Amino acid sequence: MNFAARPHGDYTGRMEQPILPASTLVLLRPETRGFSALLMQRPSRSSFMGGMHVFPGGKVDAVDGRYSTDDCVAACRPRMGVSEADAAALVSAAVRETFEEMGLLIGAVGDEDALDKARARLNDDVAFWGDFCTSFQREAAKLVYFDHWITP
Repeated sequence: MNFAARPHGDYTGRMEQPILPASTLVLLRPETRGFSALLMQRPSRSSFMGGMHVFPGGKVDAVDGRYSTDDCVAACRPRMGVSEADAAALVSAAVRETFEEMGLLIGAVGDEDALDKARARLNDDVAFWGDFCTSFQREAAKLVYFDHWITP
């Protein structure tokens, strides 16, 4: 993905940082009045946003291009303004990071013990992601692209 370096904000003295491709899932559940959102708290010892409550997600890894849900990519890509390959990688990164961080695999139907073992292996070897995805049913086509933000 080709993202140009942009100013990081006035508080950094106009220091330029490369923009890294990343994605996140905003998981909502309908409630009687409105919605509930699923957030996670980052470990306080984390060098990036330690202790903050965040939506699950993270940077795109090279392996993310292997995971694709054509219906989701086809629906999301026009609004994303990126190539089909980049859209597939962004969708994959959001799903993979949510699974790594929270143990929640969107659209997966499978044995809970197998999911736990796969999560442990994935945390040790991200290259396992592409192979792992083929063994579970997914419903990522239900994901909806919301917006594009660049964070400080």
